Amino acid sequence: MWYSNSKTVTITGIDASTAEVIAAITVEPRPITLAAHDGAIWVGHVDGLVSRIDIETREVTDVIQTGGRSVWPIAVAEDIWLVTPEGTITRIVDPP
Repeated sequence: MWYSNSKTVTITGIDASTAEVIAAITVEPRPITLAAHDGAIWVGHVDGLVSRIDIETREVTDVIQTGGRSVWPIAVAEDIWLVTPEGTITRIVDPP
């Protein structure tokens, strides 16, 4: 289980069975939304950036600039979709 904290600019992994923190990863600027997909956490930021974090290495492996304000990544089946407050919906083609 993962959650974002925009005040500390981190995402935190929690072991659901023990409620213990298993990881805290700094992700700037201000993470607001998360989606888990295929060994990665996709992080939406307030400035329109989307970061892909490899769960095993806990490193940012990709950053996408959407050109929008905020963006929400959503995992659906084999795809990652990005949704903006303006209602734009975009599929990421071949996520890494």
